[in-house]
Amino acid sequence: MILPPSDSDNPMYKRPVHQAVKDYNIAFQASRIIGEVHCEPAYISWKPPPQGWVKMNSDGSWRCSAYVAKFWGVLEGLKLAKRLGFQAIEVNVDSILVANIINNNKEGSPTGRDLVRKICSLVSMDWEIMVRHSYCEAN
Repeated sequence: MILPPSDSDNPMYKRPVHQAVKDYNIAFQASRIIGEVHCEPAYISWKPPPQGWVKMNSDGSWRCSAYVAKFWGVLEGLKLAKRLGFQAIEVNVDSILVANIINNNKEGSPTGRDLVRKICSLVSMDWEIMVRHSYCEAN
């Protein structure tokens, strides 16, 4: 192969042929492995709450971190549900971390600790609360 003078300075063209073949074989093997991965589609949709329950979907959009915004959404939603007299609430949040912190009565990071304490205080009142992770596409 004769290269034009402008490409002759390209280091790619100065590699030994055997190195180029070796690189190609590695890339080819990797593409075969990747091609063998089987993916199952996940069907995401909104699901109604159990009979006698109301559902609260929280996707906090405040002017703060997404982490804190999700706690604000849960807190304000629970306060509203309490004022309206609901006794069984299924709370859906699009953060597994937030759901786990609330469900396990953990404090979380210092930036959201006060909010988590307020949420846990509401959750411990005389009503039924389920907090679940839900993809934002299902909210």
